Amino acid sequence: MNALNLRDQSFLQLHNGSLKSRGFIKRGHWSVREVNGLVQSFYLRASRFGSNSEAVFWVDVKIFNEAWHNLLFSPLPYAGPAEGKPNLLTEGLNTFCVPRSDTFKLNAQSDILALGKQLATAAETGALPLLDSCSTLTKLVEYWHSKPASTQRYITCAGLYRLLAQDAAARAAIDSAKALATHENELRWLEVREQSIFNDAT
Repeated sequence: MNALNLRDQSFLQLHNGSLKSRGFIKRGHWSVREVNGLVQSFYLRASRFGSNSEAVFWVDVKIFNEAWHNLLFSPLPYAGPAEGKPNLLTEGLNTFCVPRSDTFKLNAQSDILALGKQLATAAETGALPLLDSCSTLTKLVEYWHSKPASTQRYITCAGLYRLLAQDAAARAAIDSAKALATHENELRWLEVREQSIFNDAT
């Protein structure tokens, strides 16, 4: 069996063993479920440097939400979970591994059962508890408040606050994001997001 098939098999094993019973549905390289309007997902992200002899990949843990997307990024259409699209949360499953790994690699000599156990343990002890702790808009705000100050943190929270009808907090978050802008293009981008967020405000 070639390495790419082993990679796909390991993700299928993760889905069947740890995710399916928790309401996740497998769609290609995605395993997704919806909780309170939030689309929670595990995504098998393959490296372009992978080959039949050695597969290099990551498993990304992500949260998407159509209302948040449309609020910040209209007229860019919301297409559901997709690589490279705006999302509310992204963490690598590898960050929950002990010891932590930078990437996952598989070749003909790899122990797929050992890797499967590593992925399952990381999901069950790290990623799934994280998703459970971020199961509402309010909990997502709390998650971002635990992160260092950044334009990403503040612009994400601005959209969340707007959805929660906390307009003063949304405007304060936008101001904080703009204060951290490091160049003119970033500031212009934030101003476009600000206009999108408040285009229906009275």
